[in-house]
Amino acid sequence: MIRLSIIIPHYNSTETLLRLLGTVPNKEEIQILVIDDHSKKEEKEKLINIKDASTHKNIQFLENDADKKGAGSARNVGLEKATGEWVLFADSDDFFVDSFYEAVEEYFNANVDVVFFKPTSIELDTGNVSNRHIRFAEAIDDYYDSKSKKSDLMLRYKIVVPWSKLIRRSVIEENEISFENVIVSNDVMFSAKLGFHIENFDVSNDTIYCVTRSRGSLVTSLNEKAFDTRVGVFIRYYHFLQDHLSKEEFNSVDVTGQGYVYNSTKYGYKKLYNVCRTFNKNKVRLVSTKIINPIWFLKNVAFVRHHRKKTKRFYKKVQ
Repeated sequence: MIRLSIIIPHYNSTETLLRLLGTVPNKEEIQILVIDDHSKKEEKEKLINIKDASTHKNIQFLENDADKKGAGSARNVGLEKATGEWVLFADSDDFFVDSFYEAVEEYFNANVDVVFFKPTSIELDTGNVSNRHIRFAEAIDDYYDSKSKKSDLMLRYKIVVPWSKLIRRSVIEENEISFENVIVSNDVMFSAKLGFHIENFDVSNDTIYCVTRSRGSLVTSLNEKAFDTRVGVFIRYYHFLQDHLSKEEFNSVDVTGQGYVYNSTKYGYKKLYNVCRTFNKNKVRLVSTKIINPIWFLKNVAFVRHHRKKTKRFYKKVQ
């Protein structure tokens, strides 16, 4: 019986895919689904070599739909072929940590829909710990410390990445949850809908997954088209939460467009104006009420500036 399906979208990253596959134990109860997302010809040839050399018992190499592109639609292809009771998502440039399977295996018979595991992250060019996992890890710590309604909501709705979550596949199927076919932020609505439909979850301090960051890996972040896509996804996300949460819950989650307003300045004041206008038209709150707190405001500005400076070398501008 397949207990776990691991879904991996792949695009021109065969070297890191090899590393990722090397961290997955060769067990009959694990199904591995690698979905290539229209890689270059030479990368596809390397992928064939990986397929031929693989010793994993249940590994399948699939192709994303010809008329679609992006990690979201590739993940949907994987979901269609998944047969495991549980699902893990992984990106081909990341990897699982040692003994991750023993950690997730403990929950296979648990009466929960999702288990949130504390992730870690690394900068590949320096070997230093990255900050990509911090928000997720802090949400788990907050839940452990308080088990409050707010910490519950934060895990369900503010952690919008699919990795480091063990998900019961039946929850995805029964509620027809899928990833959006967009160039970026394909996982935001998937995570929000998952958070709404899970009846119960657990959290674990065990680390099972390492997110990586490498030079040039944040290609789309300085792409204006990608930014506009993120804004559109955020508006859908905002209204989904507004429609499905109580007013008290929605206010507690504190969803605002202020991050997008701030980041729009990278593209000039005309973009800033258009983003504010778009949010106003769609009745999206622009700023958090916390902004009137000068201590919070200054700490937030300092954090954003530090983050930009620290991650500057990872960006590659694409027109």
